[in-house]
Amino acid sequence: MEMGKKPMDELLKLIEHPVIVKLKNGMSYKGSLVKVDSYMNIYLQDAEEYDDNGKLIASYGDVIIRGNNILYVVNPSIT
Repeated sequence: MEMGKKPMDELLKLIEHPVIVKLKNGMSYKGSLVKVDSYMNIYLQDAEEYDDNGKLIASYGDVIIRGNNILYVVNPSIT
């Protein structure tokens, strides 16, 4: 991330794009980013849950991830 950019601004650019959300406990979620609120809670659509080894655990319709559990968010098409 370039100097002077705010994390919330970068997250807002990812709305309606696929993202991977890595949690502090090692789990991760892949889905389409629908919304981010002021606490950086993330709302995903068509989400899939993966364990820390990358194994698919479950598929969900919609998922809300609490912001204080998030380690990072990445757009897989950029990496």
